[in-house]
Amino acid sequence: MKKLSLILAALLLILTLLPALSTFADNSWYTVKASDGTAKYLTQAIKNRKNYWSPSSDTSTVTITVKSGRYTDGIYIGWYDPESVFTITAYNKSGKVVKTYENGDLYDGYSCFYPLDTSTRKIEILMPSSGNKEYGIYYLELSDAKAENPAIKRWEDPKEHCDLLVVATHQDDEFIYMGGIIPKYIDQGYTVALAYTSICSRLRVEEGLCGIWHSGIHTYPDFMGYPDLGRKETFEEAADVWGGFDNVVRSYVRELRARRPKVVVTHDINGEKRVHNSHRVTSYALQEAVGLAKDETYDPESVALYGTWQVSKLYLHLYDKYQIKLDYNKPLESYNGKTAYEVATEGYAFHVSQHRSYKMNDPDMLPGGIYDNTLFGLFFSTVGYDTEDFFFNIPKDSEEPKDPDEPDTPEPPTVTTTPEPATTPQTSPPETAPPTVSTQKPDPNTDRTERSDDGDEESHLSPAAFAVLGIIVTLSVVSIVVVRVLIKKFKF
Repeated sequence: MKKLSLILAALLLILTLLPALSTFADNSWYTVKASDGTAKYLTQAIKNRKNYWSPSSDTSTVTITVKSGRYTDGIYIGWYDPESVFTITAYNKSGKVVKTYENGDLYDGYSCFYPLDTSTRKIEILMPSSGNKEYGIYYLELSDAKAENPAIKRWEDPKEHCDLLVVATHQDDEFIYMGGIIPKYIDQGYTVALAYTSICSRLRVEEGLCGIWHSGIHTYPDFMGYPDLGRKETFEEAADVWGGFDNVVRSYVRELRARRPKVVVTHDINGEKRVHNSHRVTSYALQEAVGLAKDETYDPESVALYGTWQVSKLYLHLYDKYQIKLDYNKPLESYNGKTAYEVATEGYAFHVSQHRSYKMNDPDMLPGGIYDNTLFGLFFSTVGYDTEDFFFNIPKDSEEPKDPDEPDTPEPPTVTTTPEPATTPQTSPPETAPPTVSTQKPDPNTDRTERSDDGDEESHLSPAAFAVLGIIVTLSVVSIVVVRVLIKKFKF
């Protein structure tokens, strides 16, 4: 009986120490401690989407301490939910508050970089529990003030104006069906923004953010927030899940008024591969939205916030009128000679969870294929109907697109006729120098999205996690030795 009691006591000691160990993590030059939950999930590379820290009380706090001799200039946080409620407080060596952030101070995004003063020695993140298990911090990373960390993306706030708005339903459609559009036009000096209709999962969001960052978009994308539909049988069923077709149209009217793009490009009216009805809803919603965005009587709330807006051109993938084929095979100066197709392929490489289902070199997606991602048709224009280029007749150096006397309206979802061409001005866009764009290749050792091809992320232990595991093993061995000595000494 005594033998059993001693063994149970040793096991109880180990179990008592485990929670204390799990609330602490070391990332070599800073430490992370959580008031509850498992701190190691905050600092290890994200390999399993179940691994995120979740608050369990109204006072749940994560504390990050910078080690002596090291300095940080900011913290990069991946929130599990972009509408998280939190307070970030940074302290200097004497305990004085040097910076605070609350939700809403920056853009509400899944991943945000919060600049800090280099005098910061301690950071506290207060995050009350919401009762929702899918709520918390997906990851965090301190930025070293003296060394660049490629895993940290210093997203810019979404701009109030862009030249080109790419609208994709899912995270990966911007590459699979739009091909090399993003790097092609960034290289030419245009401002390119991205909007996603649907949120597939937190994993897919992270893959999307990594892919577009690599491709040159460094302004945070807009997420319309609609759930992933899978493959609904009908257009109506798909629209109903998103609150009805009119609701989706209203969302995109607001998007157009907020981002004020000159040119918009989106999906095929037939939904592309296997007639994806969520793609169709997105496509038809944009067809309606480009006409309503300029109507001051439609959605007065967004008119008050952003004003009205007139889009100059709307292009649809595979649309059969006024078609153009984009060339993705020319070397791009701002991407060190890579082609738009090569950059897009590298961007899609981050979408590991989708590699079994879709491939960039799928013959169906390549030029001449049935889903040719170089082929687009001009559905709507206020500057004339052409087959030249997305920005033909649109001056690059003017923010406001030219307003014609009698702008055309887009065709509604139930109509299959094409708008009549307007008068075509004969001005060409002036040339401007292309921006410098990061061309770093996807690196599974530094990026947070290396996962197995079946869509499930691999388990992985960081150095801090290995250290904790070593302590646990050591304690276990010591406990066994102690028990054996006691058994031998008392001879029971």
